[in-house]
Amino acid sequence: MKHLAGDHSLGRSFWVHTIFLGWSLNACAQWGLMWLGEHHPLRYVSLGVVLFQPLSLLVWVWSIAGTWMSAMKNIFDGGSKLWSVGAVLFTGSAAIVLIVQVQALVPYLEEHVDVAMGNEPGGPYTVAVDPQGRVIDFDGGVSEGAAAALEKAVAATPKATTVRLSSPGGWVREGRRMADVVRRYGLNTHVDKECDSACTTVFLAGKVRTAGPKGRVGFHRARSIGLTSRDASRRHVRAEAKEYLDAGLSEAFVEQIIATPSHGMWYPTRREMLAGGVLTR
Repeated sequence: MKHLAGDHSLGRSFWVHTIFLGWSLNACAQWGLMWLGEHHPLRYVSLGVVLFQPLSLLVWVWSIAGTWMSAMKNIFDGGSKLWSVGAVLFTGSAAIVLIVQVQALVPYLEEHVDVAMGNEPGGPYTVAVDPQGRVIDFDGGVSEGAAAALEKAVAATPKATTVRLSSPGGWVREGRRMADVVRRYGLNTHVDKECDSACTTVFLAGKVRTAGPKGRVGFHRARSIGLTSRDASRRHVRAEAKEYLDAGLSEAFVEQIIATPSHGMWYPTRREMLAGGVLTR
């Protein structure tokens, strides 16, 4: 309450309550959420966001409001005008950013609530082996546990050479884990129906990548939970582009993927996929 009333010195209000407490809390929370994402199902990450985000917002409001009050009192009490005006400008800018963030917070939290409740964007999946033991069929969403289920099937089927994919996509993280399984066992990938979004990450991990006459592979720019592809940082876009380039895709093909927003889907022709490096034959 003393901070909110501006009764602390400007130095304490700005450096301790705003910079140290406000920013450090957010930095620690981001690290904690990243750790959760690496070691636990994504619903736990979303649960952490739902619990932490309102608290973070309150702390940030508390910190900048108190610093603004302290700066204003410092001005009228004859303190340093330079530091006081700087603090007022800083808190004013922070308040504008805060208002923008609040406007996007509701849909952001709504999607995280859905994920925390166990909803999967790609839906359920099945993993089956053909009678000859050569092909493993993955059908359904790239959802939590899909990589473990795929590896279990591959380990139990030593003659398997190919993973046949039919999926609307799902979690990018799970797609990468499935791709690791495909690469580790040196498997081929094939699409007879449709392989979209995160499924493409699995498909591109194949040693030999093929598609049937009706097979379609759908690409778009990835997005994080609760955000649109427009919200992706340049660092994440560059990292996504590098993954596609490392998989052997041409620069022109990757540029088209990155240019396709997450709410859309680009289905290249067979000729485009051969030229772009998606299909190996």
